[in-house]
Amino acid sequence: YTLSDTLSLHDALPIFARLAAAHRVVIWLDDLQWSDDGSGALLAELLRGADAPPILCLASCRSEDAGTSPVLAALARTDVAMRELTLPALDERAGAAMARALGRDRDAAAIAREAGGSPFLVRELALASSATRPGALSVDQVVRARVASLPPPCQALLAAVALARGPLARTLALRAAPDADAAAITALRHAGLVRTATARDDDDVLDTYHDRVREAVIDGLAAPARRALHARLADALLAAAAPELERVAWHQRDAGDRPAAHATARAAAAAAATPERAAALYALAAELAVDDRDRRAARVARAEALVTAGHGHTAAAAFADATDGATDDDALVLRRRAAEMLLRGGYLDAGRAAAAAVLAAHGVRWPGTPRAVVASLLVQRARLAVTSGPRTPRALDARGRERIDALWGLAGALSMTDHLRGAELQARNLRAAIHAGEPVRLSRSLALEAIYSATAGGRGRARSRRLIAQARALATNDPLAAGVVELAVGVCAQQAGEWLAARDGCATAIAALEPLPGAFFELANAQLFWLESLVYLGELDALAEAVPRLLDDAVRRGDAYSIAFLRGGPPSFRWIHAGEPARVLADTRAVAATLPRGVFHVPHLLLMLAELQAHLACDDSAAAWAVVERDWPALDRSLLLRAQNVLIEMTSLRGRAALASGRPALARAAAARIRKERMPWGDALAALLDAGLVDEPAAWRTAAAACTACTMPLHAAAALTRAGDATPRALGAPALATLAPRLRRTRS
Repeated sequence: YTLSDTLSLHDALPIFARLAAAHRVVIWLDDLQWSDDGSGALLAELLRGADAPPILCLASCRSEDAGTSPVLAALARTDVAMRELTLPALDERAGAAMARALGRDRDAAAIAREAGGSPFLVRELALASSATRPGALSVDQVVRARVASLPPPCQALLAAVALARGPLARTLALRAAPDADAAAITALRHAGLVRTATARDDDDVLDTYHDRVREAVIDGLAAPARRALHARLADALLAAAAPELERVAWHQRDAGDRPAAHATARAAAAAAATPERAAALYALAAELAVDDRDRRAARVARAEALVTAGHGHTAAAAFADATDGATDDDALVLRRRAAEMLLRGGYLDAGRAAAAAVLAAHGVRWPGTPRAVVASLLVQRARLAVTSGPRTPRALDARGRERIDALWGLAGALSMTDHLRGAELQARNLRAAIHAGEPVRLSRSLALEAIYSATAGGRGRARSRRLIAQARALATNDPLAAGVVELAVGVCAQQAGEWLAARDGCATAIAALEPLPGAFFELANAQLFWLESLVYLGELDALAEAVPRLLDDAVRRGDAYSIAFLRGGPPSFRWIHAGEPARVLADTRAVAATLPRGVFHVPHLLLMLAELQAHLACDDSAAAWAVVERDWPALDRSLLLRAQNVLIEMTSLRGRAALASGRPALARAAAARIRKERMPWGDALAALLDAGLVDEPAAWRTAAAACTACTMPLHAAAALTRAGDATPRALGAPALATLAPRLRRTRS
């Protein structure tokens, strides 16, 4: 059994907190090679974070399996302080000394070599018959000789335990070896061949004492006997009150019954505790299928399980595998799903190529340049403006439904990476959804349109709210549409600089999206916008608690999109506030190495923002301005500055870099450009630039008041600190230099 079988994090934290309050707590976990993902997640959460109880955890794992232990992998992704100790094998001198102590003087060196550094095997070899010629015994010979001396019922029971693929309940072992009894178990224990432990249900579990014992016993079984025993083990396991269907499938396969093994693996996958486990079992079912249709169905099911688990990149490969032998229509759906997963997982080059191929199959051309995208977007918007829907939903054939699904899925996937192309596809999508009139697709399309409309900031706020109301009215029977509607509410507030509303709206969206299978991208966006609102609201404790957990999860799933935002976007400010801006620069370099070159999309924008802030925090104004000169032309060409939120944020950063590097005219121009947007939060950022230009207390106090009015307490605290006033929030030099730089004076 695993930790996650018996405890949830909700249960575990209070238990260990009470224990740690009264005692020194040490947890010892052996054989971590048998751990699972759930146990890893539980232990990682238990040992890290501000609320973690003081615990010393000692864990051991076979060296050859350390790289595949889920618990060790989960701990390695966290900031839990760990010390790794390697317990080496006994060297030959120590092994020989042990053998001599057990009476084997003549062949002690040979025993030590054969034992391979294992004290257990040294003992077994040394205690073998003293009449044996020195050095002639091997571990396999010792085990087989000992097995041969046992009564047949004991031999049968040992074979069942060895072949069981892990610990086997006593009742099941006796069912697979019906001639054995409790006395046989005792005899095997006394012979040092089997060990027992008590499980949750008080039914002892049996396992071979050492893997070398297991291997020797299995190697000694003839193929027909092995197949027959696999069949008996499968029957015994199936007869249990709660059958372990995965083990049953393996035994059915090894017994030669592939059809039964395939069906059992499918059943095990359907009942799996986690989608990752389901995906592994569907892969087994595909391997065991004897019919092409069954194999393809299992592959599709595996891909969908990976989507549910949030493993976008792996899911994309699984969908691509499932196209083999599929009909043209089915293959198109699978190729579209693969393209979506690549884009949603942050694998932009491969995702864009796959998306272009899917769209071409639907007669939609992928514009090649930003200028061409804008031209096509204007055409699509003009067509959308004169589109009206049917009084009743139109009947769509499968190809028509798939076209809308492709446009919606790819427009959504591109919304946070290649925004302009996404907007062009969204105009096509909304027009098609209005024509069809089907409520679910129309609701999702309206909600996505509200998100795109929100990028206009204050100018798009009224339209976004109308779209949200329309989408909400249609989303009553579709949880995903309802979740996207709540996401649109949060995004609309965030784009308008309404930080409290953004935080609360995104929190509502997170609660709506978290339970939904396959909504990992929508959930990630809700989390990311929520985190940005925490930065502006100065809720840095909540930010510091959430980011490591979300980053750990993103790394585990291979979610390059979320990793780029969490390491290179607004959440990186937590390191600046902590006085460690060098961490931000290291993170941005790592993320930049994974992004496509020759283009400038939202992930590149996030890295530019984080790198600029980090250089300002390091008081390296030359490096900060070098980032502006390097990236601003590409940012301008990308047309991302058409989004009001981006324009205000990045122009403010440009102005701060200009102040820090002694370029007053450029800082003044940045403040003026921001004020043209007529947004209160933008005006507050412009006031900070004005104050930095004159560096007078009155100007800083004016800026602080503007920031306070927009619920931007960190910015307000920075301005008050510059004014020499007391502030409830203490800011270190890195945060102060980032948020409220002063004009660097240069000698004339």
